[in-house]
Amino acid sequence: MLKKISVLIVIIFLTGCATQRLYKPLPKNEKEVHFSVGGPMIKLNDIPLFMPLVYLGYRYGINDNLSLGIDLPVTLILFQNISIDSNLIYFLTPKFAIQPEILFVWDIKEEVARIFPLLSSWYSIQLSQTIYLTPGISSMYQFREPYIFVSPFISVIKKIGKWDLMCEFSYLAPHIKNDYTTEYISPGYGCVGIYLGVGRRFK
Repeated sequence: MLKKISVLIVIIFLTGCATQRLYKPLPKNEKEVHFSVGGPMIKLNDIPLFMPLVYLGYRYGINDNLSLGIDLPVTLILFQNISIDSNLIYFLTPKFAIQPEILFVWDIKEEVARIFPLLSSWYSIQLSQTIYLTPGISSMYQFREPYIFVSPFISVIKKIGKWDLMCEFSYLAPHIKNDYTTEYISPGYGCVGIYLGVGRRFK
């Protein structure tokens, strides 16, 4: 049972905590709110679908290279878990960012708290004046085997004024054998995920 819970949490957080990627630094004192939906691809009656996992988030520009973020995975409430993800996004260069995170999960039923550290990084490629590509990788750590889960991803972001539209493709935990009852779409290890997001920036 613990393994099932662990994998569920891993899937939810590798897929959604930062699916609305910043393609460039958030200026000092600027704010952003974002909404994303998506998840791992599964087969339901032989029809490919993605899990409709929902996330809400907020970011604030501390300075021109560093932003503070908070993400709320709303879907976890359905599994009797309340969680909050606190993260920092630091642009080492105008195009390369790293994002350390601390994820807190409270299991309402078992009255147990869990903490998971995460680390993501990505590189922003400008394809046109309004379209960006952000390939990267996310990793999540836990205090029992398997100790680390990784998820390479690639995002396409379309900028429309103050709005950002995003579509992301991820390969979740490709090093973990997929032997669970849920029929994930995968080559036998990990699973494929698709996510859609929208963000709005404010002064």
